[in-house]
Parts: sequence; structure tokens; C-alpha cells
Amino acid sequence: MADSITINKTPLSVWPDEIEVFTLNQDPPMFWIRFDDVAEYHDALRARILELEADDSFTHRMEIGGSKVANVHQWGIPEADLIHARAVEFFARAMGKSPSEVKLDSCWASVTRQYEYLTPHAHTNAIASIVYMLDPGEKKQDNYLDGRLAFVDPRIPYCCPHPKQPDIATNELAPDMVEGAMVFFPSSLLHFVHPYTGVKPRISIAWNFYL
Repeated sequence: MADSITINKTPLSVWPDEIEVFTLNQDPPMFWIRFDDVAEYHDALRARILELEADDSFTHRMEIGGSKVANVHQWGIPEADLIHARAVEFFARAMGKSPSEVKLDSCWASVTRQYEYLTPHAHTNAIASIVYMLDPGEKKQDNYLDGRLAFVDPRIPYCCPHPKQPDIATNELAPDMVEGAMVFFPSSLLHFVHPYTGVKPRISIAWNFYL
């Protein structure tokens, strides 16, 4: 895999030197990063996703969960190649492996519109998943959970704040998925997206990987 991908005659590093990895949880492992160069590729990526959303060969429309635009690595633009390469690199680094050892189970963009949401679910055919926030949409400032990705699992200490009952999850972990943020987590973790109230589409991209 190339170390950089050229967009508008400018080479962009797959893994910029300034990237800092934050640990959200130790066991199971959850990591968070954010890319600062999103102005270089987000507009084209957003336009391509909305274009492909109209193509039934790429898009599956869910009853309540919005649209899924499949196969990031087949979208045919360098901006998609870049974000796909970054997801592969993130998974490889988190697993202590080479990108050449990474296998893709599935990948897609989720386009969520007003009042849509994703119910709690997990993924069975992968070791770990990655979610990237392309456009968080128009979240209400007074509603912290508006359109938020969240996790609930008794192995996450944040979810179980009561010392006398440390195995009972009463809280959810909701990472700060701002524009350019990417989160790594085991695919077996129960996760969901709260109802989104904005008019502008909320767009995220997800991958399921194995070795």
C-alpha cells in the first residue's frame, strides 16, 4: 500500500506524522484518532457518496437506518482511496500487523437523514470495525446524543459506574465523532446510532476487518 495518495496534485499521507492515538478503553480495546486535512478531500468524498446513493447497484436503503452505499474501495476517486487506506492502516496498527495482512469483510457509507437511526447491533464476520465521521450533520447543541454513535458493554468500565454492580451496564460510551474522527473497536461490541434530528445528511463510513 502506498504511503501517500495524490489529490488535486497534492500528495496526502495515509498516516500523517502528527496523528495521535487516544485509548477509549483498554479491554476490549477501543482507539480514537482525528485527521486534520479533511478540507483536502471531504467535499469530493461527500459528493461521490450522494451521487452513488442514487445507484441501486451500490445502495441499500434501510427502513429506519438510512442508506448504505457499499464498497468504499470501488468508488473510483482518490479521496475514497485515501480514506480506505487510512482505515486499513489504523486497523493494522491497532492489531500490531502489516497492512498486507489485513482482510476486508465489508465497508460502506451510511447516509442518515432526519429522524433516522441505527438500532443496537454487532458484526459477526470480523475481528474489528472502524467508523469514520465525514459529516456529523446539523446536531442540536442542546441534545448531546443527537445522531451520536454509542457503545454499551459490561466490559467497558465507563458503562458500569456503580462499584457494587460492576458488571451491569447503565451508561453508554459515546465517542466525540467530530468531522475527521475515526474510531476502532471490536466488531462484537454492541453499538448503535441515536436518532438524528438535522435536515442536512449525516454521513459516516464504516469498515469490518479480519486477518
